[in-house]
Amino acid sequence: MSRKFCFLIIAAASLMILSSCRKDGHGRNENKSVTLNVTVNAGEVYKLDLSQYGDADDLATITRQATSYATTSEINRNITGNNIYSFSKSGSPKTGGNGTDLVILKVYEPEGRCRNHDETNITINFTIL
Repeated sequence: MSRKFCFLIIAAASLMILSSCRKDGHGRNENKSVTLNVTVNAGEVYKLDLSQYGDADDLATITRQATSYATTSEINRNITGNNIYSFSKSGSPKTGGNGTDLVILKVYEPEGRCRNHDETNITINFTIL
């Protein structure tokens, strides 16, 4: 093979790879912030499906953990593979006045995916009854 032919093949392959990253919005930087004000009864579990804030392959993490949770504040995957955030505080709604709490979650694109840096920060302001 000639050098020109090899160069053309490499250039064409590189162009195809770069253009595939541009499809479906890849290669963009998008940061979003969402604030949710949630009231939950003590002793009940609040669940939030994080799939509405990202793609199927996105990762999710807690960047600021609840300070007063007693039972649960975690992210797990459900049977369909969606990230689900769960929060609960032990107690009883009959006692009332259990206070407030704050959790910040981040849903983001995994590294190495066509220079895509999508990120959604979700702030949840809990009022616990």
